[in-house]
Amino acid sequence: LLILLAIGLVLFPIRMISVIVQNFVPVLSPDTWNVLTVPGTEGYHPMWFTVIISEFSINAANLLVSIFVAVVFFQKRNFTRNLLIWFFAAQPALIVLDEGISSLVPAIASEPFAYADFARNLIACGIWIPYLVLSKRVKATFVNEGGKGATSTVGVGSRRGSFDGV
Repeated sequence: LLILLAIGLVLFPIRMISVIVQNFVPVLSPDTWNVLTVPGTEGYHPMWFTVIISEFSINAANLLVSIFVAVVFFQKRNFTRNLLIWFFAAQPALIVLDEGISSLVPAIASEPFAYADFARNLIACGIWIPYLVLSKRVKATFVNEGGKGATSTVGVGSRRGSFDGV
């Protein structure tokens, strides 16, 4: 199951980049930005600025955290298991936060709640969090301390006395 988790962790930042590009590049273009944030324009609402910046910041932070999570996953760091649990648990909470922020602007408050995304994230939590807590393989995999002088346990010939091809 760790290979499935690894694939998901590699794909997550790619999906986040896609979400950011699709949702924020058009909104951050000067013409659209001015229509939404300049008083007196047809699309203006006083909360658009706050909503756009907040949602962009949340998505950008989630992207950066997901990259960090993937890196420490492949480094097999000893805190990876707890980090993954928090990461998975945060995803449904971020959807609720996003919906709450979006509700500040009537034009997007009328859009339906993202039930599919929320349900998908709850299902992921229901699968991965118990696996991360209960799996002996997970406990045995994420053991590297890190820090100065730490070495990875990945690689051929990393154990003393093993065949290194010489």
